[in-house]
Amino acid sequence: MKNSILLLIATVIMLGSMSSCIIVEDDYDPGPPPPPRLECEIYSIGKVCFENNTDRDMYVETDGFSFDIWSYSRTCADIPAGYHDFYAIAGPFDWRGSFDVFICDQTNVILDYRNQ
Repeated sequence: MKNSILLLIATVIMLGSMSSCIIVEDDYDPGPPPPPRLECEIYSIGKVCFENNTDRDMYVETDGFSFDIWSYSRTCADIPAGYHDFYAIAGPFDWRGSFDVFICDQTNVILDYRNQ
């Protein structure tokens, strides 16, 4: 009898240990996926806008880019981010200067007789 009780207890313990598998769910939540990268981030470009506030048509050159800007108008272009020099001419007037272009940002260069 004593042996049968011990056998019964051993069987219950053995069955209990086999049936008590612990299932652990993965608590890792990666959250929402990251937003897609913008083209300007991928290619490291920004926008520069030249504004001609004179009564003359203007020609502008900057690091391999050139623009014709009509009087009292604005022209924009996507160019590589970084530090750029420019040269502009409108009849007898000319401008020299520099500007910074930041990735996915817009830089404005205003050309006027006052800041020649």
